[in-house]
Amino acid sequence: MAQEAKKSPPAAQAEPAAGAARAAQQEKKQAALQQAAAFGGNEAAAVAFILASEFADARLAAAEHVHSREGLQQVLAKVRNIDRRVAKLAQQRLEALQYRAQLEERAAQCVQQAEKLLQDEKFLPNHLSELERNWNALGRLPQDLPQLARFDELKEQLLQRLQEQAALQRRVLDLVGAMREATADAAQISLVLAQFDELGASRENQSLPRQLWQQAQQLAGDLRQQQAQLAAGEQALQACQSALAEWDALAAAVRESRQTPVAGEAAAENADADAQAVPAPAPDVPARDALQARWRSLLQAAPQTAQAGLQKQFQQILQQLHPHSSAPAEKAAREESQAAPDSHAGQDESGMAEGRDKGARDKPAKERAPQLTPAELNRAKEEFSAALSAFEAALVEGSLHDAFEQDKKLRDLRQVKPGPSQAQRLLAARAELHRLQSWARWGGKVSREELIKTVEDMIGVEMPLTELAKKVGSMRERWRALDAASGPANRAQWEKFDAACSTAYAPAAAHFKQLAQERAQHAQAAQELVDGIRAYAAQALNGAPDWRAIAIYCQKLEQQWRKLGILERKDKKRLEKEYEQAMALLETPLQVERDKEAARREALIAELEKLDAQQRGAFEQLHRLQERWQEYARALPLQRKVEQELWQRFHARCEQIFAQKKESAHHEQQERRRHLQQKEELCAKLEQAAPEADAKALRELLQQARLAWRDIGFVPRSQESALENRWRKAQDGLQQRLNAQQQAQQQAQQQALWLRLELCWRLEAELAQSAATDAAAWQARWDALPPLARGMQDGGKVLQARWNDALAAQEESRRARWLQQAQAAQAQLAQDVLRQEIVLGLDSPANLARERLALQVQVLQSSLKAGRQDLSQKSALAMLGCVALADEALQARLLRVLQRANLGGERAH
Repeated sequence: MAQEAKKSPPAAQAEPAAGAARAAQQEKKQAALQQAAAFGGNEAAAVAFILASEFADARLAAAEHVHSREGLQQVLAKVRNIDRRVAKLAQQRLEALQYRAQLEERAAQCVQQAEKLLQDEKFLPNHLSELERNWNALGRLPQDLPQLARFDELKEQLLQRLQEQAALQRRVLDLVGAMREATADAAQISLVLAQFDELGASRENQSLPRQLWQQAQQLAGDLRQQQAQLAAGEQALQACQSALAEWDALAAAVRESRQTPVAGEAAAENADADAQAVPAPAPDVPARDALQARWRSLLQAAPQTAQAGLQKQFQQILQQLHPHSSAPAEKAAREESQAAPDSHAGQDESGMAEGRDKGARDKPAKERAPQLTPAELNRAKEEFSAALSAFEAALVEGSLHDAFEQDKKLRDLRQVKPGPSQAQRLLAARAELHRLQSWARWGGKVSREELIKTVEDMIGVEMPLTELAKKVGSMRERWRALDAASGPANRAQWEKFDAACSTAYAPAAAHFKQLAQERAQHAQAAQELVDGIRAYAAQALNGAPDWRAIAIYCQKLEQQWRKLGILERKDKKRLEKEYEQAMALLETPLQVERDKEAARREALIAELEKLDAQQRGAFEQLHRLQERWQEYARALPLQRKVEQELWQRFHARCEQIFAQKKESAHHEQQERRRHLQQKEELCAKLEQAAPEADAKALRELLQQARLAWRDIGFVPRSQESALENRWRKAQDGLQQRLNAQQQAQQQAQQQALWLRLELCWRLEAELAQSAATDAAAWQARWDALPPLARGMQDGGKVLQARWNDALAAQEESRRARWLQQAQAAQAQLAQDVLRQEIVLGLDSPANLARERLALQVQVLQSSLKAGRQDLSQKSALAMLGCVALADEALQARLLRVLQRANLGGERAH
């Protein structure tokens, strides 16, 4: 007792001191927390505080302000072994930064690829599809990614280039057509060549098909030669006109000199006063042969169309220059007229045409028919002949409607005068039409009586009302058809038929009337429901709304609306619109409250996510969060889908916290070390794989290793990155070996498959020419082919079936049908091959340029929507088994397309 009395005073003095120390420590902790929360954007101060602070909560609060890579690495290196929460936060942010950097690098590569494609001279649609596939592989990108806007801009420019390429190809095709139709008009040729030069300077010129552009260049070269010839002819024409003008002036001078007397000479010596005066000396006139030689050299280079007129002018001038050589002149004129006989013919024809026009003008307006050009008259004659043949064919088939149409067309072609045989055929055809029309009227009368009897027999017969309505409607359709074919019926027949139809249709009319009344009742019920919603909304939203009651009311309303019957089409749209507007009065504010409630639930989940299972008091805080969740759920229920999604997240996090609390940190570390050892063994196993192992063994080894790796848990974080790099390298090395072996096997399998396809082609070609083939010899050649591996069994089955069909078609009873099917499938096979060439970016023959352009727009649109398109195995097998009599060119194109397909069905993993 004495000893206890001695000890009690010091103990009593220690308790207040310990309490004061705890209070001081708590104040220090609160001050540290306040300081950690006040850093704002000062990351350097936050890092220094974390490195120096002794309070874990304060370090965690300060770590919220550290976001740079350098700061996070400095914090992680310091607190890795002393503060698990801060280390975890820093590690997560570093991993996020690393992922962001990798994402930006890959996005930058896509942008560089797009810029390179934009500058590339030869840009194709499959390049854009590949770029789209690479960009979509990045996944969902953050909106603040700097490369996002740049890629969208480049993509728009690339799409614009594709549109320009399509437009350029259309213009080149139109230009080629214009070049072929170009006449000898120099202005037209200059316009076409200017368009060609403009298209040749386009930046998308390299994207044009080689054959198309080479064809355009060849046509342009021909037009340039023609243009040069026209220019030379124009120059020669100007030279001829200049020479004629010079000689005409010389002839005028000669005429003037002949009419002027000599001065000083009198007429006295001449006894006759009426004698003519002696002319003055004439200017120097070139010899006639010299003039003709020079003129022939000039006229030879002039255009053929102008030579006759030029020659006539020359003859007139030559006669004025050498009037005393009339006989040679007349002989030369006859020779020149024989050389250019078209000039007089043109004059005669023009005179005859002028006389015809004058006679036509003298005729009255009613009698004149519109004048047609020879080309229009030829087309009218062709139309007349075709219409006459169609008229006769319609009469043979008994189609009066078509016969009436063709007869009308023949009467409209009044400019065409039929020949004797055509006139006789037309007269006989119109007589046959009149006879058939008479029979049609009689047959129509009989058919109408039968229709009336059929409708009268339907009266009182029990049948489904919808079937009754269809039958009565069909009877009326047949009556209208008889009116079109046989002419209208008399009024008595029509009234009798209409009365019978009305009587037979009466039960259906009553039924449909009842349905209309029911729909009206449904519409009234729907209107009452809409009015009730509006009244409830005005009452419920006044004051403090009970959102839980409003939510239950809306749910009941949706069920009632769905249970309403069928509405009239004219009322359904109006009532649905009024219902949506009325429901919006309740659902719009209700959705706002639900969004607020969902935000509160999200806040609870976020608070739960921040809760550390190892922290003291974590379970008490967890229970408080669960109670708050139940209170929120009772106050306002969310939509079922949203409620379930939020609850599953909340519940999963709760279960995770419970599980984390039960685990032991020491046990977790041991498990991580054991996992590290297991994964290192897997890496070594892949790295030490036997070099002589085949593809099957390598594939099994890789698959087993991946499954084992996936089943193994986490490893220590300090060694996780290095281990992942080692694992990835080991997988890549083994996968490269596997891919090389698979590629070699696949090539061998494809070669065996191509041998079977070529043998099928040879047998089908011989079968198309003659059915007399040696089936046993062909089967022996088939059996001698190397066997197919399992990967090519699908293609082998398709070719085996094709081979069996070809052997069976040797029978005479099957050969015709087989040959018809093979010929019919050729066009579809050519179309499929052309489509796949566009998809795969392969060249097509030049004669298919227009068809390729038409398909290219469809393929481009589908490729932009679905990304890059490849030849599927199903499509490849379909073309492989397509029996068509294809030529060698189509076979080569098909083989090139099939080589792109993965007929083996095996892919590298």
